Amino acid sequence: MAIKPPPPSRTSDLERKIRRGTQFFLNKNWEDARAVCEDLLAAEFPLRSSPSPDDARLHSALLRLYLRVAEQEGEEVEQLKRGKDGGNGRTQLPLEWSYAVEWYGGEVAVVADVLVCGLLLLTKRYHHSLARTTVEIWLASQPDEWFLLARDKSANPQTAANYERIVELYVLHILPDLEDWESAKQFLEYNDTLEEKRKKLYQDCLVRLETNKSSPPPDINPPQQPASTSPTHTPTSRPPPQSLSPASSTAESISTNPFTSTTSAAPAPEPVPVTSTSPAKRQSPQSLQLLARIRALFPALPPILVFLICVILSRRSAKMRAVMGIVARKVIATVRMAIDVHSL
Repeated sequence: MAIKPPPPSRTSDLERKIRRGTQFFLNKNWEDARAVCEDLLAAEFPLRSSPSPDDARLHSALLRLYLRVAEQEGEEVEQLKRGKDGGNGRTQLPLEWSYAVEWYGGEVAVVADVLVCGLLLLTKRYHHSLARTTVEIWLASQPDEWFLLARDKSANPQTAANYERIVELYVLHILPDLEDWESAKQFLEYNDTLEEKRKKLYQDCLVRLETNKSSPPPDINPPQQPASTSPTHTPTSRPPPQSLSPASSTAESISTNPFTSTTSAAPAPEPVPVTSTSPAKRQSPQSLQLLARIRALFPALPPILVFLICVILSRRSAKMRAVMGIVARKVIATVRMAIDVHSL
């Protein structure tokens, strides 16, 4: 007689269901992923309960998944971007975040990895002021021992990683969206918990963000260039940087494993190239003056010949300019003679 295997434990059954919800999330099946999360939260994790350590771990994993689903749900997010909710891009406080806060008994009691997902959701829904208040209250309420753990990255990689994510969202996303650059700079300047290398990386990213924000928009009507018979070098198009953040994206850096939020260290980004206008693409005032002078002296010359003479005379090499000037004068004399003969 075959012995029946024991029924799966509650913990293993919950892990299997959460993994199923994670697979829905990875396949962008937001509706089924949300249904899994809401069913498990309602049935297995009632409010104001006292979970065991295993339940607390599974509940944290489930909440992270729940908040990420809410953040990524496509149609609702696209409507927010287009301002269909009244034109200001704001909505009511996300119910998913309200549930997390209520379950933990307040914002200050929310665990760090769940807080990161909640901040992503708040910023995606344009609640930057609330996200700022949440971060500041949460950090102010943490004991000194927690910051000591976050400072020792080798001994406490999980705590340090969570702190870095929170700081990254605060100084590179939340405060810049509120245009409070000074607060972001001062927070980093007086921060003694981050590694110096990481702090310097955030400071550099912040400077680039502020510079790009304050730079004037490009000219939408660039000056038209005359046709040239000489081959010109076409610069290779360069795609815009994906992000100014130290990682490619905080949202993407969060582990897809529902039972851990540990992430591998992301390499520092390449500096954002500063593009400049090539001299071959824009005429200088001297070139324009030279072109106007030649046209005034020789109004009967064909435009293409005038342009070629202008190009020859504007060469940077003095020796080449002298030689080509002699050639140009001979060409002009020949053309003038031909024009005079034709006029007779």
